[in-house]
Amino acid sequence: MASLILNSKEEKLLNDLLIYNRRLEEVFFTDHDENDKIIVMIDNLIQDIVNEIEPFTAYKMLNQLYRNNILSAYPGTEIRIINNLKRDLAKDRLAILLLSQALSDFYYFSYYVDNRTTGFFNYTANNMLNTLSSGYTILNYYFLLDHAESFIGLINSDQLISYDIKKRIIYEFLFLYKEMEIDFYDKDASALATKVLANRYDAYSEFYLGAKFDTVRDAISINPFYQEALEMLKEDDDSIVDPSSLMIGKYYLDNLLEKVSDEGFEKLLTFFDMIRKGNNLDKHQKALQYINNSIEGRKKSITTS
Repeated sequence: MASLILNSKEEKLLNDLLIYNRRLEEVFFTDHDENDKIIVMIDNLIQDIVNEIEPFTAYKMLNQLYRNNILSAYPGTEIRIINNLKRDLAKDRLAILLLSQALSDFYYFSYYVDNRTTGFFNYTANNMLNTLSSGYTILNYYFLLDHAESFIGLINSDQLISYDIKKRIIYEFLFLYKEMEIDFYDKDASALATKVLANRYDAYSEFYLGAKFDTVRDAISINPFYQEALEMLKEDDDSIVDPSSLMIGKYYLDNLLEKVSDEGFEKLLTFFDMIRKGNNLDKHQKALQYINNSIEGRKKSITTS
């Protein structure tokens, strides 16, 4: 088993990358016209450094970043963004960059199986990255990008959602996933436009595997659905003034359900039944209705297909 301990040079490089990403975050979310050039400059610097990191070193850095992650205390980054929970966007953005570098190595599957640590394993479980197929680990990464892109297209198209809430979520997703192809500043970022672009997973699996290969997508959709449903159900009926958060949550669930197979959908419903039976939902009927509407919409696609 190879050591996951970083040497002093690697440790310094990781710390430098964190500093650069925190600086990028600061500039990215500051509204000044001159910031565009600074953003490009810092982003290029970060990417140039990441491109030079060996895949296994990138994997070691990921384990270092999330060595203290506790499964129950850290829902996935997307869930935290949507529900405005405490998050470290700079750290999570760096993780996505390092992950894409680590996944470029055919042996990543062996790294993950033989050298995983609890903290990084918890991070992957919460961020749709822990169900791997040997030789095709990049599928998880493509699903992540597809899902994020199509989701923000959905909420961007709904004019009933609070503009301020929608803008915050979209900008944080754009900061987190630099490889999304949609341009939310100059193009029509509608639900249809993003759905057309969000086809990496299907294109890759059909080209290399000869099929859509639902196995990975089904498995990694369960945890985020479970987490988002739980967050939605924390909202008491009497405290809801603006339903925007519930509408956004429903779109997130819709987006997950649209991509799972019929068999995967049935498994996902089993997990949701655990939520319903394990919680008193008498004061959470509004949120429950949004979730049920999402589920019923997916059921209709089965009966009409």
